[in-house]
Amino acid sequence: MNNFEKQLEKWNNGILRGAQAKLAKCLQVTTATVALWTTGKRRPSKGYIAKMAQLFNSTIADVQRLFMTPNHTSVSFTATTQTGVLCDSPGPDIYTVEPYTTLLTPTEKTVSLPVFTKVPTSYPLFRHTQVRAWWTIPQSEAKKARFLFVLPSDTDRERLLFIQPCNSWKAGKYMLGMGVKEYLLFRVKRTTNGLILETEDGDKFPAQHFSPIGVVTRQICQL
Repeated sequence: MNNFEKQLEKWNNGILRGAQAKLAKCLQVTTATVALWTTGKRRPSKGYIAKMAQLFNSTIADVQRLFMTPNHTSVSFTATTQTGVLCDSPGPDIYTVEPYTTLLTPTEKTVSLPVFTKVPTSYPLFRHTQVRAWWTIPQSEAKKARFLFVLPSDTDRERLLFIQPCNSWKAGKYMLGMGVKEYLLFRVKRTTNGLILETEDGDKFPAQHFSPIGVVTRQICQL
């Protein structure tokens, strides 16, 4: 019996049988969804975790820990492995990126990061429909990133960029920038005429032609 099942049993007056169906009814989800949470194949969103905290008369942090299994605290960064964590969303909840300290487990420092294919204009506020997936990874591997961004590539297929948000260009850094219709990865260089943005193909643009999204702290190729 895992920690989530123990909590269900306690919440259901000491009886595990029927607890999943009872919780599903309270949260207005299917019993199959609760079963996936129980087996660790899917992780509830922060909205559902908040609702369970109320039902269990517990804190959000304590409910989060119920789902911090080994599957959610380690990640392989090999080029051909995808390890996104599935996230169920309860509806029109608005999320915000939280400090790392609110997402730590008692035994290992981890952080849950949203994966975007388009950066929300309201970031750091965003809706569940704007998130492609959630990754829970060791904090040391996150490299201070606050979200992950999928960048299409003709040569490497998709690439996953770890982004530390920044609203100004930083010389000497690799940064994600947004133009009128596309996102590009730039190396920011300082010249006598000001900052220049250089693409991987060697094209160069004045910094004012693009809006900075953030510093790329690491990337994973060939997803």
